[in-house]
Amino acid sequence: MYTAFGYALLSALKNPEETFLLSFNGSSETQQQCLEYMRLRHDEIDLLDRIEIPENARVLDYGCGIGRHLKYLRDRRADITCIGVEKCDGLRSHCSEAIAAPNGFFDNIADALKEDPFDLVLLMGNGLGILGDEDAARKGLRDLVNSMAQGGKLVIETGSMSGRGYQTEKLRISFNNRTDGPFPWGSAGRDWITRVLENLRCKVNISESQAPYGISFFAVATKSN
Repeated sequence: MYTAFGYALLSALKNPEETFLLSFNGSSETQQQCLEYMRLRHDEIDLLDRIEIPENARVLDYGCGIGRHLKYLRDRRADITCIGVEKCDGLRSHCSEAIAAPNGFFDNIADALKEDPFDLVLLMGNGLGILGDEDAARKGLRDLVNSMAQGGKLVIETGSMSGRGYQTEKLRISFNNRTDGPFPWGSAGRDWITRVLENLRCKVNISESQAPYGISFFAVATKSN
């Protein structure tokens, strides 16, 4: 399956000025620059540089898109195994070619979680949203933490307009007469993320994100022994 979002990013590899349309809850569509979803911000780089992972670590990027985070980590560490989950066939093919082995890319999280334990799991680029509504997010986070080795880390980027609790919106993406959604997209405040991850026996560290709109933050959860 090729998604509208995937087509947009793949098109932007040839035309960096490419855009797609995004709307929330049936609101008017806004134009989004594809490059904003293809390159790393300085704060993302700083965060990834600070995270310590063991030799021969296994890294999972859930909703890996064009593979920007995995590619950065692979360029720094040839020893890691890069695993990505991305439902767009074209993006998975691109990642398989762009990110050197050992790697593996899946179209669903269930297959990825059958792999060996992960030392690092990424939900960056507002990645919490991919888990869906609040009940699905709680389950999804539990499954991800369960998939991690002891001492493993889960990195989440999210943020809500209210700044508290969990919110679910309906997101719709359009590009060249193709449409994804509307589908549920979740966001959370610091209180919700901290409470849920601590209940999963993780130590949580919150830091600021420089993502657009000024509401986002990073939560880095370390799985306790």
